[in-house]
Amino acid sequence: MDRNTRGIDSSRDQQLLNEFRLRYHQYVRNVEDITVTSSDPTVIARLGDDIMQFSQLVEQNASVFDASELTIMRDSLGLLRHDVHLLHSDSLDQSHHGRPVILTQVHGGGRGRPRLVIDPTWLRWAYGHKSIADIARFLNIHRSTVRAALIEYGISECRSDPFAGREDTSSRVTSYTRPLTDISDDDLDTAVRELRRLPSDVRGAGLIRWRIVIHGFIDGYSRLIVGLHASNNNRGSTVLDVFLNACRVFGTRCWHAHV
Repeated sequence: MDRNTRGIDSSRDQQLLNEFRLRYHQYVRNVEDITVTSSDPTVIARLGDDIMQFSQLVEQNASVFDASELTIMRDSLGLLRHDVHLLHSDSLDQSHHGRPVILTQVHGGGRGRPRLVIDPTWLRWAYGHKSIADIARFLNIHRSTVRAALIEYGISECRSDPFAGREDTSSRVTSYTRPLTDISDDDLDTAVRELRRLPSDVRGAGLIRWRIVIHGFIDGYSRLIVGLHASNNNRGSTVLDVFLNACRVFGTRCWHAHV
């Protein structure tokens, strides 16, 4: 190897060494900053991964360091990784500390029972997965409390009369603030299970041989039948059409359908 080649290699090693020094000091500043500004476990974990990868690069290019500087670099990076590990553990402990307050009692200062307040963020999430009855059962409160909170937070809207504008008003339902039946969810589930145990020709499945398939939707709260249709197939698109038609007639914000 001639003198010029050795000079080029030496220059490249020096540039790489300077880059390692620069990156190391940058990671030191990052750890100092994250100690003050961030408590997100994910952010801290990513910084720890970056420092680990940097440590591996140092080992792969150990030849560019002299012995003393390599030892200092290894020890310093080890301390940085240890600090990040402690920060990550503390952040996880803080994020898992205690249980989120979902339901609180607010005393108005006067007589009477305290007002029950449901956390709106949790309620919005729960309403996207469960019915009002399920949420009330989980919180051990009345369904009307859950329904009032949904309306108050704008998560749902009050039911309107689906029969408004029709000529026959003799049996019109003018209030949807209470269920249309006293049957409970458990009683309804029991009735459905008993129906499924009936012979197929009794409960309607025998109609399939004549290419007649019944699709229906019922509001799980009010027990109102919002969709019922006899089709000549059992395709998903057919069921979707029945569902969308029910949505157009009754809306989608305040009813929980059971197929």
